[in-house]
Amino acid sequence: SLLQHKNNFPAHHICRDCSIDFGSSLGLIQHYVQSRRHNHCQSCDTYFDNLELLKSHIENNHYHCAVCGSVFQNEQGLQQHSCQKHLSLSYLCIKCRQHFHSQSNLDAHLRSSVHVAAKYYCGCHGCKRAFVSISAHTTH
Repeated sequence: SLLQHKNNFPAHHICRDCSIDFGSSLGLIQHYVQSRRHNHCQSCDTYFDNLELLKSHIENNHYHCAVCGSVFQNEQGLQQHSCQKHLSLSYLCIKCRQHFHSQSNLDAHLRSSVHVAAKYYCGCHGCKRAFVSISAHTTH
């Protein structure tokens, strides 16, 4: 059959979604890149079955900008991009890649329960809350 022929000969580069046969692998990759309906990672040339898998892949395997979605080869590229393109959000948390407007906001974030384990427990009857600082416990 024609489908079996296309699958058995490497000269065919067929789009999984559109069934269009391209003359080269470059033609197929360009097709994936130019069409938003394809779940293709341009950074590592990998195709995914759905958008959620692609998003998860990018978040877990590449340095991506949480503000605009751009993807970078390394952390330095992401930092440089953040400073150049998002000046008002130039402080980046390396651990979770969140952006902040000031160093003090970033410092507070790094000291928060997002990244610090709670170590002060409430002694009130029936209260099971825990806090990352004595001052937060006292305020409670």
